[in-house]
Amino acid sequence: MTKDPMSDGSPQYHLLVLEDDESHIELIRRGFLDQPQFQISFVETIREARDIIAAAPPDLILADWLLPDGKGIDVLQQDNRCTKIPLIIMTSYGNEELAVQMIKAGAVDYIVKSEYIYRDLPRIALRALQEWENKNRRDEAEKALQESEKKFSLIFHVNPVINIITTVPDHRIYDINTTFETVTGYQRDEILGKTVKELGLWANPADHDVVMQVLNLTGMYREGQHYFRKKDGELLVCIYSSVIIDIGGQNHVLSTLVDVTGHESAVKALRESESRFHEIFELSGEAIFLVDAQTLCIDEANSEAVPCMGMAEIS
Repeated sequence: MTKDPMSDGSPQYHLLVLEDDESHIELIRRGFLDQPQFQISFVETIREARDIIAAAPPDLILADWLLPDGKGIDVLQQDNRCTKIPLIIMTSYGNEELAVQMIKAGAVDYIVKSEYIYRDLPRIALRALQEWENKNRRDEAEKALQESEKKFSLIFHVNPVINIITTVPDHRIYDINTTFETVTGYQRDEILGKTVKELGLWANPADHDVVMQVLNLTGMYREGQHYFRKKDGELLVCIYSSVIIDIGGQNHVLSTLVDVTGHESAVKALRESESRFHEIFELSGEAIFLVDAQTLCIDEANSEAVPCMGMAEIS
């Protein structure tokens, strides 16, 4: 909205008036006599109004319902495009049905001409300008929200780690990403709306209770190792993190699971291998030495080798 500041710092608005009745034009002039914040342009036809809109778009349009070359509402339509300027429609003979039609067609207000209305025009104009500005702010906020939700949805669904959103407090599945489907074997349509308890996702339900307690207290849970069950019952070992988020004014839990099952299995296999080696090493009944290939120094020896080492030292 174009608002040129006045000397006292208050905004000045450009008001375009479409009126072909000289007596009504004079009444409108009088209504704005003591209102320096309005710079007013008067025209009698839609064609003249469109010329002004193209050259210097006004902040507000005040248009008579019936004009020599059309209806006041038509001023917003040009070349199959709708001009985004707030419009107030005036008429001498109004009715509720016409008022509804004008609002649906894009007018921000609809007024019936009278001496009182003419005197009140500055207040009506300022109210319309404020409502228009509030609408633009809401539209911008809604657009920003939609863009933010679009980015979140994109990141959520293409994330290579498991993502899941559940409702609060009943813990129903609200959304999952494709990685969840790939890793767990569940399909989106078969689990949306079901609770994590119904699905048996948490191998140890008590862990889920503890996590929810932490979330309720702090709004976040970070990097705990927990066990989950896939659709076929196989265990998943995951590093689990979650946070409370707002969706449509309702709290939800956004959870991220990093599958470390393969790593844990490798660590477990290594430990088991080392355990089996040490059992053989100590219980073989034969003297065993572990010698460094480069220094030829003994790194380790089992209990059967100790006497040999003692004899070698004595000799």
